[in-house]
Amino acid sequence: MIRFILSVLVAACLSTIALIRTDGFSPSILVRPSSLIQSDDVPIEVQTALCQPYRYLSKGRQCFVFESEDGKYVLKFFNHKYLKMPWYSFFAEEKERAKRSLRHHFYENSYEIAQREFGDEIFYLHLGKGAQLPKICITDKASRDYDLDLSQLSFVLQRKGLAFYPVLSAIYEREGIEGLCREIDSFIEIVQRRISKNIADGDQDVEHNWGYVEGRIFHLDPGRLYYKGPFDPKRQREEWVRSTHNFHKWLSKHYPEAAQYFERASALKKDFSDSVR
Repeated sequence: MIRFILSVLVAACLSTIALIRTDGFSPSILVRPSSLIQSDDVPIEVQTALCQPYRYLSKGRQCFVFESEDGKYVLKFFNHKYLKMPWYSFFAEEKERAKRSLRHHFYENSYEIAQREFGDEIFYLHLGKGAQLPKICITDKASRDYDLDLSQLSFVLQRKGLAFYPVLSAIYEREGIEGLCREIDSFIEIVQRRISKNIADGDQDVEHNWGYVEGRIFHLDPGRLYYKGPFDPKRQREEWVRSTHNFHKWLSKHYPEAAQYFERASALKKDFSDSVR
């Protein structure tokens, strides 16, 4: 009995070590394209971006992220384990089934919304079959190399951005409060534009979901967008507060004067209908 318990403990320890070394990544758990047929037209710029090795960068809730060798792009592969029912679901099956249904909805729709409505947030999206894509070499967190056939995998290709808050701090150091207020105006305009299109965002993590690409504010992780409308004025304001609360909190902590500017600028955004559609 003791030997059995020790064996179980050793196996559990080895599994934990392997999970830490790899962040749980394995090609076998990546989501495959759906049966839907998408355009087989792959732009030259996308083909060029995919003709290079990619190295493991990070892991999010629903994706494994790899960075291109030239540092310009990130490739996001969807984690099938995030979508499937967990082993413990029998404790609360209805709740877990609803949660997975929502995750499937975001997977099938959110990045398409970002691509359709905002264009440049998504460099290339591959969720269906049809496109002839290259095989690429990726290196995981444990420095293991894999050759992946991109035609057989769902993925998102995006331009690699810089972290949001550090860039804002650098702008403040370089340009002072005027530069920071200019960036606040840009952020407000982007959020206002989304809300004007009756699009909600189920993830309010501004720090990690927003960044800078080529000197402008960019939604790096539009993975939980959904149509929710038409918004009435009350719902617009609720979405506005949910989408900007964390940003305002960060400003209040680090740049109180800029937080006051944000409050004044936000107070002027009572009508979203005039935003650029």
